[in-house]
Amino acid sequence: MDFIKEFKNWGLDDSVMVELISFIYKGYNNYLIHRTQDLNITHGQIRFILLLKMNENPSQEEIAHHLLLSRGTTAKSLRKLDDENIIQRTVDPNNRRKYGVVLTDKGKEIAKKIEKIDEDWEKSIYKNFKGDNKEIIMDLLKEIAISSMKTIYDENIDNKDFPFMDDHQCANFHHHNDHHHHRNPFKFRRFF
Repeated sequence: MDFIKEFKNWGLDDSVMVELISFIYKGYNNYLIHRTQDLNITHGQIRFILLLKMNENPSQEEIAHHLLLSRGTTAKSLRKLDDENIIQRTVDPNNRRKYGVVLTDKGKEIAKKIEKIDEDWEKSIYKNFKGDNKEIIMDLLKEIAISSMKTIYDENIDNKDFPFMDDHQCANFHHHNDHHHHRNPFKFRRFF
């Protein structure tokens, strides 16, 4: 069976953008779940691990804020990661009531494996593309993501699920051109 030909017969030409994004998202999640089975982690823990790999010693509040989660959900997830010896909590020397979170050696190894899985996924996705199409696609997806957030802001839609869209950062968004918008010092790997 020619999978690509069969899949194209599903009527994708009539799809709206969100349906295509949903196909990509579901495909990636299925791939990720399948490839991480031997790591003994849940799908939800992956985002914590990758965020901690890219950001040194963030607080629990910063993690909740940047993963768009409640403090309670974040605390519960971090407790499970701590129980599995994937993370370690550290006391902030400037504020003994504040804790930072770092990956353990075990957590760092898991993060490397997840990053390799991500690389394999992207190689698989882009293997049939030619030339600079990868960069073009990424630039278009970034524009779509920004446009989506701007629409929420412009329409005064409740943005509680997007705490990075506070008034200060949105003001920066409007005062910079498309190529030099406000950069958050907290590094993101992905939202999912």
